[in-house]
Amino acid sequence: MMEGQARKTWVYLLETVLLAAADILIIFLFVIFLSDALADIVGLDYVMYEDWEGRLDNQVHFSFGAGCIQYTFEIIKTVLFIVLHVKLNKKYSESAIRLILPVIIHLILLGPGMFIVTRGGYGWVALEMFKAIFAGE
Repeated sequence: MMEGQARKTWVYLLETVLLAAADILIIFLFVIFLSDALADIVGLDYVMYEDWEGRLDNQVHFSFGAGCIQYTFEIIKTVLFIVLHVKLNKKYSESAIRLILPVIIHLILLGPGMFIVTRGGYGWVALEMFKAIFAGE
């Protein structure tokens, strides 16, 4: 009886590590390989238009573009992985204390994910858009 419980615990730990590795892999795959395609499909968040003399009625255009989508994807991905861990925890009948570490891992991975989106993706454009909105442009 004890061997079955120990085996369940090891399988739970293995699946926890695999979900954390998948989280890291998705961060890099989404930002590195899909950033430019996403920007081509939906466009950038903040664009300034000018004519030759600098006279246009509406020079600044804001939209929910590539940077906002990347930030939103990171938040949704973190929530989905936490929900997957809750389901995994119920599947293996683990204690609620065992759920704390995976949740902390995914919340910690949210920070580097946001940093990678800002530096490697189009998050910097979204940040410029938010700065312009809050500055009143």
